[in-house]
Amino acid sequence: MERREQITQFRAARYGLVMAVRQILPEKRDEKLVGEWGIQELMAHISGWDDLTARTLEDFLQGKTTKLEEQEDFNQQAVKKRGGMEWEGREAEFEAVGIALLGVYLAVPEEKWQEPVFEGSDLTPSGIIDEDIRHYRDEHLPQILAWLGIISKTTYNTE
Repeated sequence: MERREQITQFRAARYGLVMAVRQILPEKRDEKLVGEWGIQELMAHISGWDDLTARTLEDFLQGKTTKLEEQEDFNQQAVKKRGGMEWEGREAEFEAVGIALLGVYLAVPEEKWQEPVFEGSDLTPSGIIDEDIRHYRDEHLPQILAWLGIISKTTYNTE
């Protein structure tokens, strides 16, 4: 898939998440969504990863190399760091980091789109955005939509 199409799909997938989150009524905000996480923890998870990805790609654009984060540890840290946020702040951050990440993807020049980002890895900006698209569109958006009752839970198994 070409860079332009990837960015278009990223934008659509992230917008889908934002629109789904905006549908959440106040009385549902503390309910569990999947496992031990509710919607607020899921938003913190996504915000944490989007923020880390944006910072990593900014470093990459400046010629700095970084190492891949340990996923499970980072997930817990991102959720814990954002644990005390009120809904309005969490929602604002969720939207803002998505916009910021889109801006960073747009800033990656075509000639760097297929260059490795991490030390000792062949993961490129193209590969990272593909993972973000998959993560949003195929995993988290269906989780939220099933939880909200917009799609059936048999269409997407939230367990």
